[in-house]
Amino acid sequence: MGIVTTIIEIVKTIVDLVKKFKK
Repeated sequence: MGIVTTIIEIVKTIVDLVKKFKK
């Protein structure tokens, strides 16, 4: 489950960056 948590954190970071770039 640790790996899944890490992937979720990475995805959240990418999504946050995408939102900033689209603004």
